[in-house]
Amino acid sequence: MYYVFNNALDKIISTATPVGGHSQSDWFVNDEIHTEIASEDSTSDDDTSVSEILNGNSKEWNSYVTMDVPRPSSLYPIMETGVHLVHRNADGYLHCYRVSEVEVDRSTGLKSITAYDLLLWNLKHLVPDSKTMVNPTSQDVMEYLLGDSDFIINSDEYTGESEDDSGRASYTIDGTSTANSLLQTALQDFDLEIRSYVEVSQGKVINKYVDIVSELGDQSTGKRVEYRFNAENIQRETIDTSLITALKPLGGSDGTTTRRK
Repeated sequence: MYYVFNNALDKIISTATPVGGHSQSDWFVNDEIHTEIASEDSTSDDDTSVSEILNGNSKEWNSYVTMDVPRPSSLYPIMETGVHLVHRNADGYLHCYRVSEVEVDRSTGLKSITAYDLLLWNLKHLVPDSKTMVNPTSQDVMEYLLGDSDFIINSDEYTGESEDDSGRASYTIDGTSTANSLLQTALQDFDLEIRSYVEVSQGKVINKYVDIVSELGDQSTGKRVEYRFNAENIQRETIDTSLITALKPLGGSDGTTTRRK
């Protein structure tokens, strides 16, 4: 179930229940939650060092919801640009999405909704002032890029100099790019991952948080991770330029091998 908030995030104006749920008046169909923390590895064929292969070249953050609302649903007149959807995702956090795109099929009346993560939406509409940072850490860069986003950095695992250039003496914000575009670059430069979420109390969003970490999730527990119920697809792509292989001969009593021509 989703909670539908008004533009100011200070009032729940409806709930949204998938078809077959307990309340049939506020129903929707075909909802999907899309979360991306990395894209296809962009490591260059010329990159040969281990540090280059293991760095954050593939880091890319994207998060949005899509759903369809039929005309008979009570949600139909409500679902317009500017309202917000809040949903507790499989990671246990309340994620907030701003409805940004609404398309109506004139033949069926079906309203198709795309709602972007609220932090992502904010950053797409912010252009930070130009600035050159001397010997910056990821904390310097992230705090500057997120400074006007209205989100509080709640958890962080900052790194030092960027992974792709240990000798970086400066980091330049050009003053023309959006904060989102700059953030995507910084995530790659410092090999970081990001997650935003909100805190709700008495029907209002009272806090907005962002975690900046080296790796989302816990890789050491041996527990199964469910990204979302009814997931249609989970895909991982690897290109051969990012693979490190070793040839280990087996057999022989003296631990030596003989090379044949």
